[in-house]
Amino acid sequence: MKKTIASLLLASFLTLVCTTAAFAYEPGRRTVQLLGNTLNSDKHAVHIVLEQTLDKKGVLKEDVYNALPEAEKRIVNRAEYNEYKGVYAERNTSYDGAGNVIKDVVRFVKGGRYYMIDHKNKACDSLPEILGMSASYAETFKPFFIHNPLLAQQMKAAGKTPLDTKPQMGFDEESGCDYDLLTTDSGMRLMVLFEKDSDKWVGIKRRGWPIQKAIEVSEEVDPEVAFALPPADYKHVPDQLMRNYANRTVLMRRR
Repeated sequence: MKKTIASLLLASFLTLVCTTAAFAYEPGRRTVQLLGNTLNSDKHAVHIVLEQTLDKKGVLKEDVYNALPEAEKRIVNRAEYNEYKGVYAERNTSYDGAGNVIKDVVRFVKGGRYYMIDHKNKACDSLPEILGMSASYAETFKPFFIHNPLLAQQMKAAGKTPLDTKPQMGFDEESGCDYDLLTTDSGMRLMVLFEKDSDKWVGIKRRGWPIQKAIEVSEEVDPEVAFALPPADYKHVPDQLMRNYANRTVLMRRR
């Protein structure tokens, strides 16, 4: 993972070198600092909680929305990341509008095995670890900084305008936050939000989706809790998505 983070930060730096602007913060610089320091679990433990509320109010007529039971009006998704000494756990919990848990799943690699633990249904599954099945939160930003220069050349040769993948910055009226706007080679965009005129991370925002707010960011991780193996009474239920991914990965590496 250290080599991966190092390559990500190097790519980020080179991207910034090619980006000039007369601002207190250059486009992308706050994000690079965030990934290289606050969220860099090569340096210290990392604990993050992101929360996103999906409310049906914006997509339903008012009378239809008001007629819904409270539990069906919205869903709150909570993503918790705990990273400590090369072990990365991601726990995804969802609540309905009444606060009832509708999903609670944690995934991590420990002792050479990849675990899926479903606390809602008291179920679990595990497989031998395959390289790449577990990654730090910071590594999910790789596609926004590591670009293929040949792609731009191919688009020009085909008479198309290449995407501008250099980081941009601005102010988001909806959230009242500054942002770094990152773009992948395929055109996927991500806003990394910061408090106005500050480098304090607020969350992330994708086109067409509500903000994922960073409600907890610290260096405090309890590995006994974060990476706890499933209780003895949890039943073994194959996680088909996990197994399909593992099978595809093994087949691709054999080619």
